[in-house]
Amino acid sequence: MRGDVIEMSGRIEYLFDRDDIEEALRDRYPLLGERIRRLVSQARTSRAFPRAKKSDRQIFRILTGEHWGHLRELLEAFDACLEVGWEHPMLLSTRARSQFSSELSTLLVAHALMRGGFSVSSYDIGKGDDRVADILAVRNGLKVVLEVYCPRVFEGIDEFDDEVNGALINVDLPWDYDYRIDFDVAEHLDEKGARFFDPWDFSERMAAPSARMTAIDQIVQDLMQKLELPDSPPERLEVLHRIGESVIKVELTKIERNSSGLPEREGVTFSSLSGHAPEGIFERVIRGGVVSKLRAFMSKVTPADAKKLLFVDSSRIQCEREFSHPWYQKQFAQSLQKHIAPRLDESVAVVIGHIPALPQEMQIPFVVSTGTLSEGELKQVFGQRHTFSKLGEHVLCGAAAHG
Repeated sequence: MRGDVIEMSGRIEYLFDRDDIEEALRDRYPLLGERIRRLVSQARTSRAFPRAKKSDRQIFRILTGEHWGHLRELLEAFDACLEVGWEHPMLLSTRARSQFSSELSTLLVAHALMRGGFSVSSYDIGKGDDRVADILAVRNGLKVVLEVYCPRVFEGIDEFDDEVNGALINVDLPWDYDYRIDFDVAEHLDEKGARFFDPWDFSERMAAPSARMTAIDQIVQDLMQKLELPDSPPERLEVLHRIGESVIKVELTKIERNSSGLPEREGVTFSSLSGHAPEGIFERVIRGGVVSKLRAFMSKVTPADAKKLLFVDSSRIQCEREFSHPWYQKQFAQSLQKHIAPRLDESVAVVIGHIPALPQEMQIPFVVSTGTLSEGELKQVFGQRHTFSKLGEHVLCGAAAHG
């Protein structure tokens, strides 16, 4: 029964209606359609749903939800970037969820630059084995090479949450249901007798894809075995799965045998990551993943006349509410000055920012630079509404963080 839940390669397969997908690609995303027509035809046939196909390519995770406004805007952005020549093959081919999320950040940055009047292209296409960056952007004589990095504080938690939801939505068995996931319920007691969930421990335990898939597969198998026991489905099912000192509870309700030809499932996740100091989280991200990414970026091949920007997408580091707070701004600036500024030269800058939602402009709370870009060039890249004030010797604070 394992193949009905997670394919033998250890990846989730996404169920979709081939006719609906082909219609959407033909009518709304023709350039994207040209590039993934082969992937659609290669999708496997569902065992439980006669109308459905399934594929472990991450692009189908977005396509199956294109009726949602934010996903439709994302696909429209992708097609618009393809139209001007920005290609990013990993968005189409990857099966890895974490890599796909990072590639989507790159897409959003490329699209924002395109809307800002830049000519954008994929600098990494056709460069062989050389280490190169993601985006080459040119406007009015300004040439910028960008690498986009999307760190996550509790990556194991994020990945587990995404993947257990994906597994429950896409189980290839003929059941419809609603589900609820609780994974902030701990069984461990501290010295005061209080229950707590340790996100660091959970995230480390679930860092490896094989560990996540083993746990998720067991959860889904336990649920499906319970579903198959009675002659008629119960009103409610629940399974518990222990991971270290944490207990994951998954509950199914509104359970019915499917009769529509495609699964009808909805779910929510409840978790708590409170109690962790934002300045400590930010410091950990900067001195870890960002420093490592910067080191690799500075070794990559770029045009001699191009400015180099490492764009750090801040949307998943859980500090954005504090970016506009003066006390936290100073703490964050100190971390950037300590860990990033000494590693820069005059050709490289690090930008902390994100795009809140299409079609809004990028928000840039922090820039670390030793003179790479003037304020006028920063405005040219990120939008004229931005103003920048100095928070440290080499750290600028963007006014957009307040908006």
